[in-house]
Amino acid sequence: ALETTFRGPAEALRAQLAQDYVGYVQDARAALGVDGPCLDLGCGRGVWLEVLREHGLAGRGIDLNAAAAHEAQALGLDVQVGDALAWLQAQPDASALAITAFHLMEHLPFALRLALVQECARVLMPGGLLILETPNPENIWVATHTFHHDPTHSQPLTPDSLEFLVNYCGLETVAVPRLHPYPAESGLPGDEPVVQRLNHMTC
Repeated sequence: ALETTFRGPAEALRAQLAQDYVGYVQDARAALGVDGPCLDLGCGRGVWLEVLREHGLAGRGIDLNAAAAHEAQALGLDVQVGDALAWLQAQPDASALAITAFHLMEHLPFALRLALVQECARVLMPGGLLILETPNPENIWVATHTFHHDPTHSQPLTPDSLEFLVNYCGLETVAVPRLHPYPAESGLPGDEPVVQRLNHMTC
């Protein structure tokens, strides 16, 4: 219910995820010549797995929330109920085309984030793709307000800290996009330097 309220209906989220990320996975598929598997950590309702299926990619997911996992299973998706780290540890070396974690990392303590990314680096094929999406605390409204809608959030994670983590674990940065800026009308009017700085921090 929390996810539906604050992340929106599944149909809108499917369109957003397809627009933001499918191109990256298709590029990895073209480079490696395989259609998967793509492993989704904290898969929730299975929205991203639906997107993968629509684009001919084999996807599997794991989530601790049994209600969400059962909703995904009802859609015919390959989803298990369980712990993401233990599930990853059971996967063979160099066996996944892509691993994704949408709005998962900010729920975890640092030691678990580190262990999870280390396992991702092991499980990914050479040239495979890791996608981590989190709320961006460079936006002060996110850092001070919307991040705290979810009582299970642990701490805001800066893009720089996540980039450092994945690089430290042996992966190479492809891109660090700042997605979904607030609409222009949400900003302050004017082009003075102070206004521009405030709009950058809030939009």
